[in-house]
Amino acid sequence: MKQRNTILSIFSKKIIFGIAVFFYLIFPEIGNSQDVKVNATLDTNSILIGQQTTLTMSILTPEKMDLDFNLLTDSIPETIEIIEIKSDTSKINDHKSINYHFLITSFDSGYYAIPPLKIIYKLASDTNVRYAESEPMLLEVRTIPVDLDGEIKDLKDVLAEPMTFMEFIKRYYLPLIGILTILTLIIVILIRLQRRKKKANQQIEPLLPPDIEAIEALIKLKEEKLWQNDRVKDYYSKITDILRRYIERRFDIPAQEMVTSEIVGCANSSGLEKEQVILIEKHFNISDLVKFAKYSPIQIENEEIMDWAFQFIENTKMLEKSEEEES
Repeated sequence: MKQRNTILSIFSKKIIFGIAVFFYLIFPEIGNSQDVKVNATLDTNSILIGQQTTLTMSILTPEKMDLDFNLLTDSIPETIEIIEIKSDTSKINDHKSINYHFLITSFDSGYYAIPPLKIIYKLASDTNVRYAESEPMLLEVRTIPVDLDGEIKDLKDVLAEPMTFMEFIKRYYLPLIGILTILTLIIVILIRLQRRKKKANQQIEPLLPPDIEAIEALIKLKEEKLWQNDRVKDYYSKITDILRRYIERRFDIPAQEMVTSEIVGCANSSGLEKEQVILIEKHFNISDLVKFAKYSPIQIENEEIMDWAFQFIENTKMLEKSEEEES
């Protein structure tokens, strides 16, 4: 009876094996496909705890094959941590290689078997689900060797991170402000000393006598022909400015900072003849009307103020010592 059962068991196994071979030949997609190959490699199969290495998974397919696949990474042990995943595609003869680069590490020592990495995919030509897988791998994670018989050493100090620019500013801003202030003061002092040195080296040109300076300015103004070119306001402004400077230098009256009434008051007490003071008041008042009241003087008035200015300077100029002695 036992012999009969054994014969039936052997016969049944042969039938099942034959059926399996038949279906494998008729439907090859049930097994691993020969059209897609998966290969996995490690940069190194031995690392220290916390050290990183790269696991590269390459999927090799015919170049023109339209492939739709899912990558299965659940088989990677939990003790192995995946830090990042990068991918690229390369061409090998008439095939293309889809490459996945897993940056991995582990913080537990030991030997870890990495099971085959699988993909499940479909071809564009049919809807059958196929799969392909790589060979298994072994990763060794080593600890740092410790010499138990060696001398016991103190713990090393914690390494300090380099100070950033903003941290440096926050820590040393008071000394920096002091240094910048001192440097600024030094620069300012040096600039002022340099300017003084330049002024000392410069030759001071002597001022012309008040009457000569005023006469030259009037001659230049007359040559400009301002009122003849409808610049009457500029004409009267410049002529009174020349006279104000002359009065200030000749009679020591700050005429350039005074209004007409103040100039007339000071002129009365300066020893000027009354007739000269009256003419100053007359022509300065006309000038004020032109400048501030849009008064339009006639040609005679324009010529008269210039002639009077020359005459006023001639009559009031300082005499040379030789002339005074002769008189």
